Amino acid sequence: MKLNTIALRTLVALTAIAVLGVSTATAKTSANTSATSAKTSDRDAAFERVLKGIDTLPTRAQMDRAFPDAHDRLLRAAANDKRDTYTRIRAISFLSMYPEAATRSALETLSGHQDLHVRRYGVYTLARTFGVPGDAELVAVVEKATADKVEDVRTHAVRALRWVNHAAAGTLLDRLAKSSDSKLAELAKLTARKRLARLPR
Repeated sequence: MKLNTIALRTLVALTAIAVLGVSTATAKTSANTSATSAKTSDRDAAFERVLKGIDTLPTRAQMDRAFPDAHDRLLRAAANDKRDTYTRIRAISFLSMYPEAATRSALETLSGHQDLHVRRYGVYTLARTFGVPGDAELVAVVEKATADKVEDVRTHAVRALRWVNHAAAGTLLDRLAKSSDSKLAELAKLTARKRLARLPR
């Protein structure tokens, strides 16, 4: 009987210790989760401050140091239709710091966006980021924008050709310089001269 009592008391004690261990581990996990959530919240707020900045342009090194997932954050911000125009355009322009396949794909999509501000900055940033050396597919996306129904988008697209080294960009500018739209034609001529000035000799 005494042996059974001792065994029972031992089992109760061990159970209590196990429960205490689980409770302690749970508490630690909860504390770690809260700390992580707070850190994420702080980073989110800091990222928004960067996008809302005026006349400030962080470097890629600064962005990566402050936000380990900076590229992904910018891609999400650029694609977010619920964002205000200012911070969205900032996100689009900051993507030029990340000349990677995901950036190009995102900018090509944004170049055809229904919002005129998004598509004009999308096409300009696309050409500015991937124009060296550039390729025929890139020029085709810009060419489509030069025929946009909105004048501001058309002019941004023409100016964007300045940054494209590929020969197709020069051919397109020559054709646009003969456009019946005199304003667009003059802009194409000016852009062609600026493009030639920056091309490697």
